[in-house]
Amino acid sequence: MQINEKMSLGDYMLNWYMLYKYQHHAETTRNVQLVYINVHIRPSRLGHIALSEIRTIDIQKFLNQLLINGNKSHLKNNKSTGKGLGEWAVKKIRALIISALKQAAKEHLINSNYAEDTEPIPIPITQHYIFSVKQQQLFFRDLEKTKYRYILMFKLYFITGARRSEIAGLTWENVLWEQNCINICNAVVLVNNKPFIKKIPKTRASIRTQPLPIPIMQELRQWKKLQLKEAKTYGLKWKNYKNQLVFVKNDGDIYNPNNLLQCLKKRLKKLGLPEKLTIHKIRHTVATNLFHNNVPISEVQSIGGWASPVVPLQIYSHSISKEKRKAINDLYKKTFKL
Repeated sequence: MQINEKMSLGDYMLNWYMLYKYQHHAETTRNVQLVYINVHIRPSRLGHIALSEIRTIDIQKFLNQLLINGNKSHLKNNKSTGKGLGEWAVKKIRALIISALKQAAKEHLINSNYAEDTEPIPIPITQHYIFSVKQQQLFFRDLEKTKYRYILMFKLYFITGARRSEIAGLTWENVLWEQNCINICNAVVLVNNKPFIKKIPKTRASIRTQPLPIPIMQELRQWKKLQLKEAKTYGLKWKNYKNQLVFVKNDGDIYNPNNLLQCLKKRLKKLGLPEKLTIHKIRHTVATNLFHNNVPISEVQSIGGWASPVVPLQIYSHSISKEKRKAINDLYKKTFKL
């Protein structure tokens, strides 16, 4: 297909992405970007407008429509279809259009990058919910009572603050028995709803070594013994000989980390705990607990594998205790003699 100013924006963006970006992105990123292009941009009115006719108002109307009625999800039991697309998704789609039109301007296919003049997508400030100690204890008592197979995965989440994909991607070679540590350097991600091992981490900071309490290391040893028994039962049909993942199904197949999300959701409802205590809030809970134990922000950033201290700082601002607020107020009163 010849690229020129008469080409529609949708077709240009697909050609641009495949030519300039596709080979530089991981498979999961490719899937997301192609969904933005093929599901949201190309079928839209904006996607059918010729490059030479694109103006800022066209792009702005498109972004506004996404926020109002842009969710195209066709997942089973999904009730979001017809509702607005999330702010983060629209923000990324805007950035994608800006990037594509930047290249179009360089190639003199358009006079200006009209997408840059659209209004930035505001991201609403959300309240940071975390698990209290009592809520954590209640949750784990229920897991133990029902003998949940992957309880150790949840324990690692609540201890390390790692992403669920990172714990699911943990391999036995990255369990350092003598040092009582684990190396976090792989992840299990979903492509077309099928789990596979991703060797490349989310960011450089994602590669890290985490110390573990001795009781957890002992549980890992017991888990490995169980896994060896399962491997013996299945024989050559066992599917984990090559990957050597720590957490797999009985037959050794890769475990879908999203199953933990569903497990947490069901148990929160069963125990009468707030639905807003999502699995991602476990990371915030660990960070908050570390802050309350006077762990420096740089160490919290390292433990959580965040590329920037901005996220732990945001969590920190929400975790300021009543005692700290009282101390500051008392200091103010004493200093200014109120």
